[in-house]
Amino acid sequence: MAASLPDLCLKSIFKELEDDLKSQYAFILINRHWCLSVISELWRNPFDSCNKKDQNVKIIDTYLKCLPQDMRDEIGVQSIKSLTAATFDYPSFLRHINDSSIFYSARCWATEKFPVDYESQSNVSHKIQEMLCKLFISSSTTIKGITIDCEHSINIFSLPGAKKSLSQLEIFNCRIYRNVGCLPEILESALGISKKVRNLDIWLSSEENMGTTIENMSKFIESQRNLKVILIGSSEDDFPIIWQSTLMHVDTLVHIQISSIIFNPSPFQLYDLALFKNLEILEIEYCDNFIFSDYNQMESTAFQKMKRISLKTCRDFPSHFIEILFSQAKENMLQVELFGLEDYESIFQSCIKHCKRITRFHGSIVIQQTSLLLEMLKTCKELQDILIEDLSHEPERVCTSIAYFDPNNFIRQLGEAMPTNVHMLTLKINWVFTAKSLDDLFKKFKATNLRILDFSGLSFISDEHLEVIIKRCGGKSKELYLTHSYYFSDEVIEKAQNSFRKVVFMEDEFIYGCYQDDYGELYGSYYDDNDNSGDADSEKDDDDYDSEQTTYIEKPALTMQFSSANNDSTLHNAGDATTNPFEIPTDEDAISADPHMTIESDDVDLSSAHSHVSATPKSTTTVNSDAQSPPVVEINDQSNQSKHYASGTLDEPVSQTIVDLKNVAVKLQQVLHPKGNRDVLRDCKYIHDYWDLWGPLILCLSLAIARKDQEIMVFTSVFTIVWFGSAIVTINAKLLGGTV
Repeated sequence: MAASLPDLCLKSIFKELEDDLKSQYAFILINRHWCLSVISELWRNPFDSCNKKDQNVKIIDTYLKCLPQDMRDEIGVQSIKSLTAATFDYPSFLRHINDSSIFYSARCWATEKFPVDYESQSNVSHKIQEMLCKLFISSSTTIKGITIDCEHSINIFSLPGAKKSLSQLEIFNCRIYRNVGCLPEILESALGISKKVRNLDIWLSSEENMGTTIENMSKFIESQRNLKVILIGSSEDDFPIIWQSTLMHVDTLVHIQISSIIFNPSPFQLYDLALFKNLEILEIEYCDNFIFSDYNQMESTAFQKMKRISLKTCRDFPSHFIEILFSQAKENMLQVELFGLEDYESIFQSCIKHCKRITRFHGSIVIQQTSLLLEMLKTCKELQDILIEDLSHEPERVCTSIAYFDPNNFIRQLGEAMPTNVHMLTLKINWVFTAKSLDDLFKKFKATNLRILDFSGLSFISDEHLEVIIKRCGGKSKELYLTHSYYFSDEVIEKAQNSFRKVVFMEDEFIYGCYQDDYGELYGSYYDDNDNSGDADSEKDDDDYDSEQTTYIEKPALTMQFSSANNDSTLHNAGDATTNPFEIPTDEDAISADPHMTIESDDVDLSSAHSHVSATPKSTTTVNSDAQSPPVVEINDQSNQSKHYASGTLDEPVSQTIVDLKNVAVKLQQVLHPKGNRDVLRDCKYIHDYWDLWGPLILCLSLAIARKDQEIMVFTSVFTIVWFGSAIVTINAKLLGGTV
């Protein structure tokens, strides 16, 4: 059944495992139907899935095979003119165009082909970017997202076929860091093509004259028919123009983010936010100079649909705005993130009074507010995700004297106040507490639902603390994040590794390639917070990442086995060996290279250079999904053996069923005339031997048709006696301890 699931079911499966490339690689090996389905998902946005230079080179190699001959000739590189055609139409699968990522990948390819000739590198890179953009626009009829980095942008809206392929555009990310480039022309061309954008991410940071660009951007915003999400980062001079266009969508916008703007000379009027009737998510980060007046004229329905508010380092932010927002949203408010604010006391009191159903609280506090925090935790019993940070972690803030404050007592009280539904607990505090206090916390807080425990911000914990964590929270389904590994002995680290499914040590305040302050990156995929902020535009430059900074230990996962004896996957063709452009970084020194990998070079291996797939059709494929190493496909030749079907015999060919009938005859003969080797009745070496019901059926039918008179009564009696008798004998044998 699983081999022929409908496309809708497969898409749901792939959606759940979109971040698990190893499982998706395993799906390719099931059969042709699964292969075609998962290939189209993997190539929706391949450039943003690759973070190594060699991976980007393989991506370009694959796409170059898809270019028509005239485009290959136009690039002018002799080596690509005679490339064989690709197995799949990869460009048709693309759903997101990131011109910066395309240029970077093309640059990696050109650097490898022309290591010394820098002029050729530049020319070829731009030519490949142009040809690939033309190919994507002409091949893919449903481009859903686009990211524009004006430093290397081309006007794809002016390319042939753009009106058809970009008319359904839903995500538009525009990021200007230095040069405006051709952005004004891009926006002007987009005005008549893309009017269905739902997610708009604007970051305008340039010293150039932005007059025409801002004017065209304003028109583009106004032209959208159903804008749902807008993220704005710009200069204080350009913001008013963009904001006026944003106010044209007060009926449709559900998510607004404003970042890194100092509103001078005129402060930002927070009353404008009350005009958005369907607003659910509000994020204001690193901004300054606000005013909240005329709130007495605010409509009674304002902010009633709010589900999430996030305020980070907004100095002198009016606390009464948050109080009114909480009082309006009431129990609809589910997620609260408050960092670096001044007046927490009134905010906590308002949250306790109105928002008792919040499931996520991330916030920074000072010592004087710990009692209010504890009261809030006791009141909000549905909390699942808690992050507590003390303000001394933030720059330019001085921690209040703690002479009167007992951290150990606070930790014990925290255990008493903690809701039982908490799935994730993160502490980033400088309040030193003992291992005994930590033990008391977990005694009072039954961590039965805890999945992620993040103590990476605690620089003082030792072996004694870690022993307590292992004793009270250890579990194979849990993840543990800790501070520097050199704080702990090797023995305790090994014990933690054996107790938790995943253990990650923070080195130099760096986790998984992102700073620990960026919790949206670290935990964003864990909870569905409806934050559709367009992560597709993030660039993953491997040169910026120091692999020695992060120590990562993970328990081996289960081994998945797929029978490929009847596998008709297109990937099982012989061809040139190649590696996976979607490879997850691993410790390559610990993996031995395998020279026997034979997989078609354009059908790139989605695990690593060390994974191998055989072109032999009759084989059993074992995919090792060890999280520490890429999936390894082991080939066992079974050309001289019977094929065995773990899912039953419904999918086996008729020829295989005929072979099985020989075994049925041998066993039937042994039952009717019990002489000779009786081991054939106990031969359960292969799964299909469990399906020998043909023998009892033949015997039953023979007895049932022996009498010519009273056929119905005789047939029914014999059939009933044989089958119910067999069941009774089997149950009796099992109860007596026999083996059946």
